[in-house]
Amino acid sequence: MNAVEWKITIENVIFWGDKMTTLANKRSGAKRNPSGRKIGVSRPSSSGTSRGRALRQSRTAAATSAGAAARKRTKPQASGAVLHRRRVLHRNSKLPGKVIRAAYALGQSSALQLKQERQANGETQLFQDSSQVIQAMNAAFSKARTGTAWASMTALLHEGAAFRNGFIDAWGEDLALHPYVLLPLNGTAAAVVTVCNEEDSIRQVLNELQLLPLTDIIVVINGSTDHSFNYTKGFAGVTILHESEALGLDVGRALGAKLTKADIVLFIDGDFPVPAIQLASFLLAVDQGVDVALNDVTPYLGVFKYWDAVSRVKQFLNAALGRPDLITNSMTCVPHALSRRAIDTIGENTLAVPPKAQAAALAASLKVEASASINVFLKNRVREQNVGSGNPVARLIIGDHIEALKSIQRQQGARLSFPDQVRRRSRAGG
Repeated sequence: MNAVEWKITIENVIFWGDKMTTLANKRSGAKRNPSGRKIGVSRPSSSGTSRGRALRQSRTAAATSAGAAARKRTKPQASGAVLHRRRVLHRNSKLPGKVIRAAYALGQSSALQLKQERQANGETQLFQDSSQVIQAMNAAFSKARTGTAWASMTALLHEGAAFRNGFIDAWGEDLALHPYVLLPLNGTAAAVVTVCNEEDSIRQVLNELQLLPLTDIIVVINGSTDHSFNYTKGFAGVTILHESEALGLDVGRALGAKLTKADIVLFIDGDFPVPAIQLASFLLAVDQGVDVALNDVTPYLGVFKYWDAVSRVKQFLNAALGRPDLITNSMTCVPHALSRRAIDTIGENTLAVPPKAQAAALAASLKVEASASINVFLKNRVREQNVGSGNPVARLIIGDHIEALKSIQRQQGARLSFPDQVRRRSRAGG
């Protein structure tokens, strides 16, 4: 038996040994204590020779080791469900336990201090809605972390979650526990949501946004004939812009951007909810200096020959504007976030045509990056207008990219940044 055959044989033994061990545990009612050891299991006496017993023991040990390694490899990362467990100091966190405990204690002391200050001022109703809760906690968290650098976004989120749990526990039972996402932002943040007949999802979308430290949540409802408007009215702290007629694709973003002066503006659609903990990546990216934080959807497209026409024209525009590294990532896709500098440079009106806005941002040398990756293809609502080759939405988006390319050519010339190395067309007037 050569080395390859030996390796394959061992792997088969480990795999089937693990399967049989699991099946035997289920049949015998085996349980495990927190350390992973079996308890309350009676085993029949081994039969056979000493050599057979040794072989079975070695196989069981190998299977147990392989199963533990597999479980370790597939251990899920911390999610919003893990982060909001009360009094649990994030067992999935990679931060040292003392850091998490310190953040929890800091949240408790911040809550007690804030409560004493408000009671001293004679405020009987401490919080009127959830937006005030998240703003108060986030302000306390940002103040506590002043001058402290954060190693990674994951570490920051875990630290913020521990601070939040400590704050809520110290405040009292009258403050409901929600998985608020605390972010030590240097400026203010807002969200613009465009809605057209999204009664099935708009409440989930707004529930996620209210977990973020946003000063404004602007919902632009246009052309809706369902209950989207009525459902949105039930959320406190939300500004509604209601248009009875359909405004067309992306126009709502431009209108919403005009209603806020926040330093960071997050743009999303109302057709599917995105977890707040994922949206936080866009806010943090802009807060750290990015002007246009895009959603990286390229990993979900597969090989180039299967790309649709919209994806190909997105890549062409980015390459033509000197940013081939962006591949297909575009402001056409949400979520994405813009800095106040980007909005002022591009202009709110230009946001109605996302490819044109992106071309203007690149031409102005703004910092444009793909800051997070969310698979929106699995979540986008299927409509009659966006299904099939050459559908109306696809034709509109392709036309937007042509308009964007033409607008930059008027400013920089027909060849943009690409020199004419083969033919000197300028001599012929071309």
